[in-house]
Amino acid sequence: CNLTGHSMEPELNNGDVIAIREMKTPIEYLPLGEIYAFVTDEYRTVKRLARSSREGFIKLVPSNKSHEYSEQEIPVSMVRKVFVVLGCIHKF
Repeated sequence: CNLTGHSMEPELNNGDVIAIREMKTPIEYLPLGEIYAFVTDEYRTVKRLARSSREGFIKLVPSNKSHEYSEQEIPVSMVRKVFVVLGCIHKF
């Protein structure tokens, strides 16, 4: 999958190619702290998974610490598919 955006820099960069595998495990049981690609009806995003303080939500955490990127909590019910990021080929 070709990655676009800057929210996961410096770990994953705009234009990198990531290897992903679809997860069948319910989100509630996925290992926290790992990088996943999340698909909803409206968007696709790659972020690190963290526990939310709100019941029925997950927290998506960007690697980029710039003020324009922040953690986001979304309802688990919005997530249609989850893919674990297995690796990355950095562009030149």
